[in-house]
Order: sequence, then structure tokens, then C-alpha cells
Amino acid sequence: MTGGDRHRTQNSLAVSQLALALVLLVASGLMLRSFQAIWATDPGFQNPDGVLALRIRIPRQEIRSGAEMAKAHELIARRLGELPGVDSVGLGMGIPMDGSGNVNPFYVDGIQPEGDGPPPIRRHRWIGEGYFETLQIPLLVGRTFTWQDVESRFPGAILSESLAREYFGTPDAALGQRVAARPDPPRWYEVVGVVADVREDGMGATPLLEVYWPQVTLAFWEGNAPDDIATWRTMGYAIRSDRVGTSGFLDDVRDVVWSVNPNLPLTGVQTLPDLMEQSTARTSFTMILLAVAAGVALILGIVGVYGVISYAVSLRSREIGLRMALGARDGDVKGMVLRQGLILSGIAVTIGLGLAFGLTRLMSGLLFGVSATDPITY
Repeated sequence: MTGGDRHRTQNSLAVSQLALALVLLVASGLMLRSFQAIWATDPGFQNPDGVLALRIRIPRQEIRSGAEMAKAHELIARRLGELPGVDSVGLGMGIPMDGSGNVNPFYVDGIQPEGDGPPPIRRHRWIGEGYFETLQIPLLVGRTFTWQDVESRFPGAILSESLAREYFGTPDAALGQRVAARPDPPRWYEVVGVVADVREDGMGATPLLEVYWPQVTLAFWEGNAPDDIATWRTMGYAIRSDRVGTSGFLDDVRDVVWSVNPNLPLTGVQTLPDLMEQSTARTSFTMILLAVAAGVALILGIVGVYGVISYAVSLRSREIGLRMALGARDGDVKGMVLRQGLILSGIAVTIGLGLAFGLTRLMSGLLFGVSATDPITY
């Protein structure tokens, strides 16, 4: 390989390294902007600090009856609420962002599903007293459920704001409407409240259309007899207290649960902020990975340009000496070398921006609240 060929190869490698670094920098910048946008969104609940989340499953060998099982969950929630320093306790089929969820058909009285296709599928969640209050999910209109509603098998429902607006236009118009989860014959539940949307599946997830039912429902599923009870063995608990994270608080919680039944395990014990952080794990991991790769590529690119310029200067040392002997100033020589470096960098930036503009579109599925061509990032 001749000296000119070697020099062109070195130039190409240096330009490629810098261009790759720029693509990775743009990608990591987009992930950083997504991460910022995620944490700037409203999760639907307020003041997550000081909320402890956990799950309790009542095994069949402990309690077989659905009614007794629901009563045991209610008793645990009530006793937890009596602990010193506990402000409130919420009981639900799951806590936002804990990975739980249930989707089923959803029917509205007077509205027929379009065509012959399947009915619309919506997120369903069964809750007890204190769920919205503990998580501080805003109640827009109407009321929430009480333990009396649960114990009396009250046929009521609470809708998320987006679900109410989809069918009735406004939250106010949803009050008093009838909804069901079974078609024939329908078991109608009266809408008694509308609450704010919640990002149940994570900070970066779109809020789902959701309907909340009392913890215990009658004749809920298709084929159920009128007195068939529908409830859940595994329930999530949200405990709001300024003692969360302090020594002995979790022990007190365990003691309360085991005072009802010593054979009940506590699982998924973590704070609500922990659940929020876990929901952004993919974005934060991708951001860190891209940032590290971009940093390494940038260092390699800078070293490559430095090496190319150094090599070029060594090849032109006689020429430079002759120029200076003929009266060239020191600044002129430095400017000549600097121009070569700027030309290589300019070519790398142009190529890198073009590649970034095309390639970052492939990561649109990872972005949140920012476009793949976000001008601020570029």
C-alpha cells in the first residue's frame, strides 16, 4: 500500500469513527430526552413517596369460600389502617405498575358493539374502600366505593376519565349510566363515579380505558348464577404512611397480616416510587448503554483524527520546514494543520447527521414524548 493509499484509509477510518460517535450521541440524547419526558408525565396518582405496596394471596387450603376470602382481605386492610402512623390503606386487585391486570369485554346499556365483531375489551380492576384515596387518584365526579358497598354486593362501577369520555362525552354524563361485563343476560352496574386516568402499565405507557368494580361482585361472569360471587384470591395493598422505610414498620405490617392468618405470605413488597422506577428500567438501561457506546466511539474518533493529523504532519515535516524557512509564520502552519482536521470533522459530522436522521427512526418504539428527529437533541 502506497503512502497516499494509507493516508486515505486512515482518513476514512477517522471519519467513520466520528460519524458513528455522532449517531450514538444522537441516539443516547433521544433516550435522555425520552427519560426526562417520562418522569415529567402525570402517572395519574399523586405523592407516591410514603406508599408501600405489597400483595397477599390466600391459598385455597386456607379459605375455600369466596365470601370468607373477601372478608379476610377486608379485615387485613382494616387492621393495617389501625397501625400507628398509617394514614390510609387501599385494597385492589393490583397496585398501579405492579404488573397485574385483567382485561375483559365491556358493554354499555343502549350501545351495541359495531358489526359482528367481538365486543370492546377494557381493563377491569376490583377494589375495596380507600383505593383511590390512598393512591390519591383524583375523583372527578361522583363517589368511590365503601366497605358497605363491598359487603352489600352493591352493583356499582367507577370509570376512568378516558373511558367515560369515549362513551358518554363527559364525566358528568357518565353518572347513572349502566355498564356490564357479560352480554346475555347482562348484569348491569350503575356508574357512580369517574376518576382520573392512571398509567397502570408504567410511566411511559399510555393510560388504558379502565373500569373499577367493588371487590366482591355477584353474577359477574357469563353463565354465573345470580348468587355466584366473583372475587380474587390475590389482592394488592397500598399503605400510605410516613413510617414507610423506617425500622420496624414492615415487621408491624407482617404482624398484622399474620394476626388474621399466620400462613399468608407477603410478596412484591416495595414502595410506589420503586414500581415507578422499574417501569422505566428499559429506557434507562438503553440510555446508559448508548451513552457508554457513544462516549467510547467519540474518544476513538478523536484519537483517530489526532493520529491522522499527526501522521500527515510527520509526512509533511520537510514541506513545513521549507515553508517556515521561506518566511511562513507559525500561525499559518498551525492554520494549515487545523484546516485539515476541521475538514475531516466536517465530513464526519455531515455523514453522521445523515445516518442519525435515518437510523434513529428505527428506535421510534423506544421513544416517549419526543420525535426521532427532535431538533433540540440534534
